[in-house]
Amino acid sequence: MIFDDWIIVHSPGDLLSIVTVDNICTTHYSRNPNIARALVQFD
Repeated sequence: MIFDDWIIVHSPGDLLSIVTVDNICTTHYSRNPNIARALVQFD
């Protein structure tokens, strides 16, 4: 969903193999590094 000042992204998929419920707040992994890089550049 796209709003004027924020975006909600819903992912129905499973967690990646290195991300668990216990470490989800501290472990980062991008399925698509190009999209992640673009989001960082646009703050």
